[in-house]
Amino acid sequence: AFCTLQCRESAATGGESVLVSGAELLAALSNEELRSLMQPGMVSMGRRPAADGSWMKVSSIPLFWVDKDSGWLQVRWRCNDGCVGDVAAEVKPSYEQMDAVARHEVYQLVVPLNPGELLVVDNRAIAHGRRPYESGDPRVMWRKNYVGNGELEAQLKTGMCAAFSSMFDGLHSMFDPMSIDTNKLKI
Repeated sequence: AFCTLQCRESAATGGESVLVSGAELLAALSNEELRSLMQPGMVSMGRRPAADGSWMKVSSIPLFWVDKDSGWLQVRWRCNDGCVGDVAAEVKPSYEQMDAVARHEVYQLVVPLNPGELLVVDNRAIAHGRRPYESGDPRVMWRKNYVGNGELEAQLKTGMCAAFSSMFDGLHSMFDPMSIDTNKLKI
C-alpha cells in the first residue's frame, strides 16, 4: 500500500513531514517481542479526530504481519498519542521501546514539503508523521492511500523485507480478514 502526502499549504514554521523506517522499529525488538506484536489485539488505535467522527473507529490489527502474497514483512505504526487506545500489558515495554525509537531524531528523516510537492511513501515499510506547528497557522496536507491498485503497486513489492525465517510460520495470514476472529477485535 502506498500513501501520497501532497502539500497544499505549508505552515510558516514547523509541520514538516517526518519519516521513520520500519526497519528501525523492527531493530528495537527481539524475535519474541516481534511475534507478540504480530498478534491482533495487542495495540488498538484510531485516526486523528475528523469532522465525520471517523477518529472514533478503532482497529486492533497487528503492528507487524507477513503479506501472504509477497512474503514481505509489513508494519503499521502509530506513536503513542491521543489516538492510541489500549496497549496489552505483555507488549507494553516493546511498544514503548519502539515509540522511543520513532521519536528519536537520529532515526527520523525530516521532509519539508512546499506547496504543490508530493511525497510517495510505502505505507507498510515507513512510518510517517509530522512535526508540530503553531495553532492557527495554516497547513494543508492532502493524503491518499492506494491499496493493491495502480501501475506502481504492480511493479513493486511493499513492505520492509522478505520474511523467509521459520519464525514467521503461521503468521502469513494475520492481516487476512478471513483468518481473524472478529470477536477478538475491538471495534
